[in-house]
Amino acid sequence: MEVITAYEKYYSPEEQINHTEDYNEMDYKRFQKGERKQPDYIVFFQNSRKQGMTYKEKELFKKSQKASKDFGGLPIVVIDIEKCSESEKKKVDELYKKFERTEKTEILYEIFQKVRNNRVTTTNKVDPMSGTLPEFCPNVDLKLIKSRLEELNKKQKENVIESDIAENLVGISELEGNYEMITTSERKDGVQTIKLLYEKVKQLKNQKENIVQDDIEIDD
Repeated sequence: MEVITAYEKYYSPEEQINHTEDYNEMDYKRFQKGERKQPDYIVFFQNSRKQGMTYKEKELFKKSQKASKDFGGLPIVVIDIEKCSESEKKKVDELYKKFERTEKTEILYEIFQKVRNNRVTTTNKVDPMSGTLPEFCPNVDLKLIKSRLEELNKKQKENVIESDIAENLVGISELEGNYEMITTSERKDGVQTIKLLYEKVKQLKNQKENIVQDDIEIDD
């Protein structure tokens, strides 16, 4: 029996890929509605179908064929990592073009996640016997994009604050209108309330100063 202790976090399938730094997995109940759940197919990863299988890939494929037979002839789905990488690069290029037109933060964030996710994938699927796969989109500087995202997010927050301030500004004409709507007695009551509040704050301040002075005398 082997026990593995690892740092674990749980995400929905939609969020899982954007939070994977090294490895993830999706688990299903083997028994559903009283019946044993059987797989629909077997997944086999290959670095490049153009270059053919490496020795290690051939050995792994034999195991996939055995598993297929044991499960009653399940189909084997071959994932060509190189081909998938080329397809993802085209998506990144399209996202860059879209960002140049719109400069939307969410598009830049999507570029960051797509490049990061694909780099993690290609790094983890390297076959040591066939060399290293080329880095995904090597011309993309993720640190620079992350810095740019932080700048854009900061700017958006500042714009929101400025917008809130602008919405709450009161002009002279509005003050004049409000002043005319208030009666003389209401203005007097308002002034009296402010005076009472001022006196109350003053009393509390004096009480606090006396308490601090008492503490000093005790310490002495």
